[in-house]
Amino acid sequence: MKMMSLWALGAVAMGGLGIASAPGCTTDVLVGVKDDAGGPATEGGHTDDGGTPTPPGDTAPGDTTKGDGASSTCASTEGIVLATSPTGTSAAFPTPGFLGIAVDAASVYWSYAPWSTPSSSGGTGPGAIMKVSKGGGAPVSLATTHDGVFFFVVAGGHVYWEDDGFLKMEATSGGTPQSLNYDHIGTGTLVADGTDLYSFGYWGDVDSISIQSEPLGSGTLTNVMDKGALPLWPAEIMNLAVDADDVYWVGWLGLGSTGIPPVTQQGLWYVPKAGGTAQLLAAYEIQDPSVVGGLNVQPHVVADATGVYWNSPTGLMRMPSVGAAPKTLVPGTFPSFGNSIYGLAVDGTSLYWLGAGIQRVPIGGGATTTLVHEDAVAFAVDDAFVYWINECGQIKKIAK
Repeated sequence: MKMMSLWALGAVAMGGLGIASAPGCTTDVLVGVKDDAGGPATEGGHTDDGGTPTPPGDTAPGDTTKGDGASSTCASTEGIVLATSPTGTSAAFPTPGFLGIAVDAASVYWSYAPWSTPSSSGGTGPGAIMKVSKGGGAPVSLATTHDGVFFFVVAGGHVYWEDDGFLKMEATSGGTPQSLNYDHIGTGTLVADGTDLYSFGYWGDVDSISIQSEPLGSGTLTNVMDKGALPLWPAEIMNLAVDADDVYWVGWLGLGSTGIPPVTQQGLWYVPKAGGTAQLLAAYEIQDPSVVGGLNVQPHVVADATGVYWNSPTGLMRMPSVGAAPKTLVPGTFPSFGNSIYGLAVDGTSLYWLGAGIQRVPIGGGATTTLVHEDAVAFAVDDAFVYWINECGQIKKIAK
């Protein structure tokens, strides 16, 4: 039986956040992503159970249990409110859901879709991708979506997303969405680097999962990862990030007899953009050995010219170059730490993360700073501000 998880199906909230940033920043949205101008890489979104989508919400301000379906008071006065998102709720889909966020030079973008049943995997109803000026104003609907869009990318003046099995594209100025290709349902995360879009899904035969690239706007797929001698099925590719030369992801290759992958096959992987065989950069336990399909760590990764960054069960990590020794920037306690990080971003000088609020640490290590204390669903950064969407659908920003 084919076993591509909900992560691979793009059904995870968080991850998939839309991503794009001003020059100098990179954001990995849960889901992981990098902007199209070499800017901040931002990741946003959240999942609270390692793959089953659940509606956002928290029981009280400061509650870090994302997606529990209860409402937040959203009473915080932190930051500047740029807009408040519509919800699209109805009798069939009564619970608001705010999914991803991204920025470019002029605007903030986000996605939403209402949920059918609080705190369940009942699914989402029709949603939309929205935008608002960075200075604030009336929200503008760019595209309606068949389901909730957890992953989208803003690159080269266009928004790219996956919906109902298609990879779609629309100009950031508005217009008619175009369908670029079909059968993108397995790609989950989308990443752009200025010229190409990267995703993952089935390649060749349905027993292989691979990394794919395509020139922006083309819809023509090229296989990046060589299957070689690696056991690519069953496999898990969760979050993607790119820098100038390589593609990175979190996941594993191969499963043990119990359905749990060997620890030696779990962790941070990479493959050159030019193509090659997948290589494990840092091994760490992602899959909970006591639960098939359970995760010990929310799988996030982001990269820029200063290195590749990820969250392990015991800390936030940095590797300045491929093959260099990993450095722990923020230590944590196994396994709770790794499972309480919901998004990453890097801007060349600091690493940002979404957990109990939005925090940052210098990329060389040092003291951490909490920038936002209220509950956030997803966030992005540019050169001057941190942007986020909270549990009430407020799009906000605060100076770094």
